[in-house]
Amino acid sequence: MTAVSYQWPWADLVAQFKYQSQPGRASSLASLMLSAPGADDALAQSDWLLPMPLSPQRLAQRGLNQSLLLSRQLSPLKTRYDLLTRIRDTPAQRTLPRSKRLRNLQDAFAVDPLQAATL
Repeated sequence: MTAVSYQWPWADLVAQFKYQSQPGRASSLASLMLSAPGADDALAQSDWLLPMPLSPQRLAQRGLNQSLLLSRQLSPLKTRYDLLTRIRDTPAQRTLPRSKRLRNLQDAFAVDPLQAATL
């Protein structure tokens, strides 16, 4: 389930948040996400929220990690930005068809070995 369809105006708003460094949209987008059916239950049942780490180059381009901002809005106490590490850079997802997007992320992330012992 999703909170909104990924069509106009939502697709444009998400793209602006993601690619045009508009961190002020995180609160509103998180509120929309929480309005999706089952979102409250899923969040209550989760142990952590793990935002996807960006490569240093992509973080420099965007100026923010949008998944980290959303996670902190959804549940600051469950957000664990320190658990995942990016172990290889990947091509931009938006340029790939769905099947290639799924393969693109295989083996791109791992649990940070320094944090694994604390789990």
